[in-house]
Amino acid sequence: MTSLLRPVYDGPVSNFYILDKNDHVVETGGHWNEFAEANDAPGATDAAVFGRCVWDLIDGAETRSFLNAVFFWCRRERVGFESLYRCDGPDVSRLYRMIVEPHAGGFLWVGHRFVSSSLRPSAVTVLSDRLSGARCTMCCHYKVGDQWIDPFAAPAPHDFPSSHVLCPACRANARDGLFELSDMSVHQLVAKRRRRSTSSP
Repeated sequence: MTSLLRPVYDGPVSNFYILDKNDHVVETGGHWNEFAEANDAPGATDAAVFGRCVWDLIDGAETRSFLNAVFFWCRRERVGFESLYRCDGPDVSRLYRMIVEPHAGGFLWVGHRFVSSSLRPSAVTVLSDRLSGARCTMCCHYKVGDQWIDPFAAPAPHDFPSSHVLCPACRANARDGLFELSDMSVHQLVAKRRRRSTSSP
């Protein structure tokens, strides 16, 4: 199947989706369905998300606000955006890189590249669903009281999130990344990607 867009990013991606100018999902690709099925998410298969507004598919007002700002700047400034984020399962920590590219007509190509994963250490207590709390969309740290805790590093019980937000550290990183968009041309971004590919995951 021929994709609607030819992305500038030429590295491997686990999956991707394409949004039209109104932020409706018009294409998914890569291992999209395999990932949805492996994570017991039938509502996230390509058939379930095709044609829908992306904001109806994303949990948490802060997460939607962050991505809305990214998409707005990418479209307006005609530059791409990249950010690392975690997508953890109950027993595995997974690190991904999100790549956002603007294209003609207001289209956006959003790719997700797998970087690394690690299993939960045996000393860490499995998450409990007895209580509820907030979890950061980007780094998957949980808010416990006034602290943001990595459940894969702290040997204490934590809860499944009742909402997805941005923790202060990730909010600051996101803000810095958005500020960079206004100063970075597409050519600078491509050069940055090539340098990164030779020095880091």
